Amino acid sequence: MFEVGSACEALWREEQKQAIDAKKDQLFNKASELRHLWQRPRLLPLSERKQRRQSEDAQNHTDDIEEELAFLKGNHNSDGPISRLVTLSAKPPRGTEKKIKNQIANVSGFKPKQVEYLWRAFRKQGFD
Repeated sequence: MFEVGSACEALWREEQKQAIDAKKDQLFNKASELRHLWQRPRLLPLSERKQRRQSEDAQNHTDDIEEELAFLKGNHNSDGPISRLVTLSAKPPRGTEKKIKNQIANVSGFKPKQVEYLWRAFRKQGFD
């Protein structure tokens, strides 16, 4: 039970990691300009950052970030401050569980239904 359950759980966690990495890549690199906006202040020398924070350009930069966050969250007409927290789901694509059960069944010699039972028993025992 332990070997089959742990193998299923390891594959499941790897799929979760890949799903969250793909969503982060899509959100921060392809769908928005946040990465670019976050990097702009980092390019300034430390000696110039304090002056920059007090300038009008800094306020424009902050407003740009707020607009981008509002766009990502779907709050286009929101009044007030926008939360900077973005929640992503780590749920793997549909069919992942079935794929894992079939893959482990092929390797272990069990039937997919038996693998499912062993995986559930593994999780029930609190090994996950």
